[in-house]
Amino acid sequence: MTTFRRIALLTLAVPWQNRPANGLYNIAQARALRDLGVETEIFTVAPRLPRVMKHLGGPWARQIARPDRYEQDGVPINTLRCPIAYPRSVRTHAAPRVPQMICQAFHAATLHAFTKALNRFRPDALIVHGMLPWTTAADHHTRELGIPAIVIEHSADDVDAASRHPGQRRFILQNAMRFTAIASVNARLTDMLQRLGATHAITLTNGIAQRPHIVNAHNRHGLSILTAGQFIKRKGHRDLFAAFVKAGIPQSRLRIVGTPPPPLLRQIKRDLPSGAVEVLPTLNNEQLMGEMAKADLFALPSWSESFGLVFAEALSVGTPILATTDSGIADHIKSGSHGWLVPPHDVNAIAQCLKNAAGMTQDERRHMGLLSRQLALERFNWTQNAASVLRALCSPASDTAQLQFMHHKDRLQAPITRS
Repeated sequence: MTTFRRIALLTLAVPWQNRPANGLYNIAQARALRDLGVETEIFTVAPRLPRVMKHLGGPWARQIARPDRYEQDGVPINTLRCPIAYPRSVRTHAAPRVPQMICQAFHAATLHAFTKALNRFRPDALIVHGMLPWTTAADHHTRELGIPAIVIEHSADDVDAASRHPGQRRFILQNAMRFTAIASVNARLTDMLQRLGATHAITLTNGIAQRPHIVNAHNRHGLSILTAGQFIKRKGHRDLFAAFVKAGIPQSRLRIVGTPPPPLLRQIKRDLPSGAVEVLPTLNNEQLMGEMAKADLFALPSWSESFGLVFAEALSVGTPILATTDSGIADHIKSGSHGWLVPPHDVNAIAQCLKNAAGMTQDERRHMGLLSRQLALERFNWTQNAASVLRALCSPASDTAQLQFMHHKDRLQAPITRS
C-alpha cells in the first residue's frame, strides 16, 4: 500500500475563536491521521476583507479576527484569505441549480492562495470535505501535484438535490468520477451515489473522541432532556418544543444549549411551562459532553441529517438519543435499545417517545445507557475512519471510473429517489 507522508484536508468547517464547536470532526479525523504517522494539515478559506470593517461588528468582525494559521488539538489549520468564500445564501439558492458554475467561481477565487499554500506543504494526497464547492479546485490541484484525492460528502441536501435538479445530478456523477474515491457518512447516501453511477462510492463512518471518564449518572426524578444544534429549521427544535408541551410530563426539564433566535424564544415563552426550560450558554465540546452525561435523553429531531456526530457523542457517555428515521445515525441504532427513532416532523411520535423515556425505571435507564455506550465505543472510531481513508486513497477503483461512466450516462436521465 502506498505510504503517505503528508495529507492536506480541505474543508469549510473548522473551529475557531468565535465558533469553537464548528467542524470538530475535521480536527478529529486529522488528529487520527497524524496518530497513524501521516502529517496532516487543514486548509480552509475566509473572505479577504478591509480591516476597517471590523468596526461594523457581527460576522465581518468575526471573519477578520480569524487567525491565518493556528492549531487545534495539535492539528495545524491554515486560513487562506480569498476574494470570496461560500456564503450560505449561495449554498442554499444557487448551488443546487448551477453547481458547476459555483465550483468554477470558487476555484478562480481561491486558485492563487491554494496554489501557494499547497506548493509549500507538498501533500501526497488530498481529503476534500464536500463536493460543493471544492471539486473544480480539488481536481485542478490533484492534477497539478500528481496526487490522489478522496471526497467525503456530508450533505444529504446536496445529494437529495439530484432528484430535483438535472444539473446537480450531472455535477455529482461527473465530478465523483474525477477522484480516487468518493465517500459518504451513511449507507443511504452511498446507495444514492452508486445509483447515480458513482460505483466507487463507499461509506465512511464517523468516529468520536473516547472519554471513558464521563458516564451518565441518570436522574432519580422526572426526565431531563438536553438538546443542542444550530438553530435552523431542519434541526427540528420547533417540533421538539411542541412535543415537550404535548407530552406534559411532570417534573420534566428541557435544557437548550445556546441562545435560540427571537422566534424560538417567543415560542418557548408562549408555549412551554415556566420553570421547565433552561437555556444554557454556548458550550465547548468538553462542556457539552458533561451536560450530555447529566441528561436522561438527548433529543434532536432533525431531518436530512447526514450523520449527526452529536448523537454519537451522547451515546458514548451512556445517554440514549431521540433522532429521526432519516438521520445517518439511524443506520446504527435500534429504537428501544439505544433510544428512539421517529419519523421527521411527527410531533405526536416525539411526544410519545418522551413519555416512554419518562416511564422507564432507573434500572431500565441504566441498561439502555450501557447499551448506548457499548454501541458508540464499538462502532464510532476515528482511528478506523482514518485507516479507511488511507485504504481508499490507494484504491484502484477510480482507474476504471471514467469507463464505467460511459456505460451509465442513462442514469443521468432516470429518476433518482431517496429510499
